[in-house]
Amino acid sequence: MKPGKVREQTKDPVEAAESDGIGMRQSDYDRLLAECAPAAQRVALAVLRSPATAERVAHEAFLTVVAKLNAGAKIEDPKGYVTRTAWRLARAESQLAANRAQVKRKAPARQSRPRPSAQG
Repeated sequence: MKPGKVREQTKDPVEAAESDGIGMRQSDYDRLLAECAPAAQRVALAVLRSPATAERVAHEAFLTVVAKLNAGAKIEDPKGYVTRTAWRLARAESQLAANRAQVKRKAPARQSRPRPSAQG
């Protein structure tokens, strides 16, 4: 660094986002998660019937909505948006599982061939 130049201090990305008005504060994430998670998990569980998969889908829905909010999208009803996103993701997951099961049922069972004898 050349003498006489002052090195700029880099801001914490969270502080920079807060000061610029872009992004969300940690308290906003926590509040949104507390509001949205239970409804999103209930909807996903109703579709999927698997608590672990429903939790994963609800989390993915929440992250999708947070990404949109951080990108500057104006969402009037975040709870409804997260819940609807969770429902759509759960339906897609359910359809994938049904397709996998159908493929397994249609796959022909492997038949073992008689091994050639060593006495050739």
